[in-house]
Amino acid sequence: PQDLRIAEVLAENGRAGYEEIARRTGTSESTASRRTEWLLRHGHVHLRALVEPAMVGLPMEAMLWIRAAPNRVDGIGRELSAQREVRYAAALAGDHQLVANVTLPDNAALYRFTTESAWAARAESVETTLLLHARKRGGRMLPVG
Repeated sequence: PQDLRIAEVLAENGRAGYEEIARRTGTSESTASRRTEWLLRHGHVHLRALVEPAMVGLPMEAMLWIRAAPNRVDGIGRELSAQREVRYAAALAGDHQLVANVTLPDNAALYRFTTESAWAARAESVETTLLLHARKRGGRMLPVG
């Protein structure tokens, strides 16, 4: 139960200090420190930042639905995952073989990414869906507006 309370505090604020964790979980600062470090060291808790792309100059967000021959899926997936514009990439079963979530500064950059990249030349087709507003990122609900 104590570790779950620590995880809840960190989920709200991954930068919370041991003093805040101790206060909010009803433990001593040394216990908060020891338990937090244990949770992190053993991989029970992972800290990561969820960044709204538009806040860092990347207001154009899109999902790319990619069709590819079976022998090209892995190679295209590896190329996509190495691109800084790609936030998420996965192989799929169904009408499309890959999906990628990309963030870019503008429409022109999205056009270049989907037409001039080496991976795009090997894809059979790419369908683009523009993301207008995200409601949830990384399992966390986002504020409205």
